[in-house]
Amino acid sequence: IMFYLQFETTEHALAFGRPVTSEHRVRFCRATLPSSAAVPSRAPEQAPGTRLLMDVDMTVSADEGRSDPGALGHNSGSGRIVPAGRMRGLHVLTRPVAPPESRQVNDPPPELQPYTLHEWQEPYPTPEMLLEMPSDFDEQDVGTWAESKSVWGLPNTDINQHVNVQEYITGFENHFSRLLYGASLPSELHHIRTFQILFRKPFFPGEAFTIRGRLLIEGVRTLMLGGFHRMDGTGVVDPRPSVVCRAEGATVPRR
Repeated sequence: IMFYLQFETTEHALAFGRPVTSEHRVRFCRATLPSSAAVPSRAPEQAPGTRLLMDVDMTVSADEGRSDPGALGHNSGSGRIVPAGRMRGLHVLTRPVAPPESRQVNDPPPELQPYTLHEWQEPYPTPEMLLEMPSDFDEQDVGTWAESKSVWGLPNTDINQHVNVQEYITGFENHFSRLLYGASLPSELHHIRTFQILFRKPFFPGEAFTIRGRLLIEGVRTLMLGGFHRMDGTGVVDPRPSVVCRAEGATVPRR
């Protein structure tokens, strides 16, 4: 099950219409959960505070652009291959259709036992980590643009009728633009540089939600701390976000 995604872009202009190349690494890890991520209802027979993770790390390279990146049409490029971006994804191994007390996977299944199981050495991603406020940014007043309400339908779902990951990514990108607009900042000149998203409890079609966000700035640098929150039929919003995002960007004048 997809748990955490991280995207990074670079400041290189890329040649439109040219091929890109990617390299990736996949490894399996056992992680010890911090106390903030522990599940109080875990059955006694389950390993306390552990998760088996599939860690996917991908880098993307492309032909450098040599003309105005805002111009229309294809671009022959400079012939120099430059870094274009990176993606990091963590999946939690689970038994999604098993009873709740049997869903946790404590040991690699037979199909994965030939692979090395690594110990997770990095901080385990948590909602609190993504929503931590830096001291050098100032929060902006965005008025009524701080939140937006809607409902998920079948067009938002994947083959399993879960809301598709891309819907959350696009939703947060759009909300970043709304926050910029609410703060009278030029969303048309804004580029997202890094993007982290954590799935605590994804949605199903028919569920209403509120997306909330906070906008912080430091010079031309921007930061959005946001979340998708469940909302019941009476309009009461769950204060704890089901999907969390931390996105950083910058307002860059056109060349």
